Amino acid sequence: MADLGQLAPVTFWKSENQRRIQLTGGIATVPTSICLIVVGSRQGKDSAALVITGVLLLLFGIALLVRRSARTTIDRYGVQTWSVFGRRSCQWSEVTDVSEHWEHASDAAPSRCVKIQLSSGRSFKLAVPVDTPDTVEHNPDFGTQLATITSYWQAARSSLSG
Repeated sequence: MADLGQLAPVTFWKSENQRRIQLTGGIATVPTSICLIVVGSRQGKDSAALVITGVLLLLFGIALLVRRSARTTIDRYGVQTWSVFGRRSCQWSEVTDVSEHWEHASDAAPSRCVKIQLSSGRSFKLAVPVDTPDTVEHNPDFGTQLATITSYWQAARSSLSG
């Protein structure tokens, strides 16, 4: 077990492949959506569906670009994660469990992330690391990254208990 004082801060980002896919998707989606909005607005009242589709596609493209900046930082004090939905953080003393969490969406491949369980009963998922096996969003380092996060939590727990 590592000495808590020797644990240097570690920041996890999306994998290069995940970031490249989100950049490509965002770059392709945003101009396409703008074209749909412009064309739809010029065609009059019968093109509301085209404009709505363009707006939704624009929001999706922007979300892809913003998701590229998701990150998680761990250090000897705790964990911080940043995503499209904002920032979450806690001290290791508040954490009761660090675990792998599988998410199953009906229309997408299952993905796994890291779930932090707090002593308050609340929990949150880290923005990174994330892995979607058998897809282009596969993160081959997920297991190692989960082990690193778990080792920081265990080192903090050990130092608190004596």
